[in-house]
This record gives sequence, structure tokens and C-alpha cells, in this order.
Amino acid sequence: FSPYYFFVRTGINFYPFSKSLERVGRTRTSTGFSLLIGSYRKVDYTTYYEDGYKTNPVLAGSLMWNIKEKFFLSDHIVITGAMELSVTPFLTFICPQIGVSIGF
Repeated sequence: FSPYYFFVRTGINFYPFSKSLERVGRTRTSTGFSLLIGSYRKVDYTTYYEDGYKTNPVLAGSLMWNIKEKFFLSDHIVITGAMELSVTPFLTFICPQIGVSIGF
């Protein structure tokens, strides 16, 4: 079961402890805001059909705030940890994230 149809996010990040985009240490902290817009499936529990409950697409949007930390294991391997919280509507979406990036 896929609970959503699509989500699109666009935003901007700030690096408060680094004045350039070049890496100067083993870690890098960033924070920023993004706009999340998408559509999810809302289940209509009023009527039951033979194949289950009917679902309707619902448009959703949120202003998100994030804080991220990147840990550079080498020049080509990065572990990223992040926490994203919705600002409006307040704390509707909370998304912890962890990722690994390998570049060549």
C-alpha cells in the first residue's frame, strides 16, 4: 500500500559555522527551510466496497525546518544525519533521516 501519490520539496540551506562551500573539517552543520507540497491517499471509511475502502487524493503542503550534520569519513564517503520538522502546520510532519553518500 502506497500512502501517497507524490511529494515535491524545494528549499534553501544555511551553513552558520562555515563561510564558504568548501569543506574545512570532519563535520559540517547546516540548517534551512523548505516547502513540501504533495498529494496523499485519504481513506473514506463511510462506505466499504468488495475490494476495500475507497481512497481520495488530498493536497497537502507544509513549511519545513531542518538541521543536518554531515560526517566526512574520507573525501568520497559522507554520513548524513538530519531532523526535519514542520513549522506550519506545527509538528504535523517529523522526519528523522540518516544517509550514506559515496562519490567518485
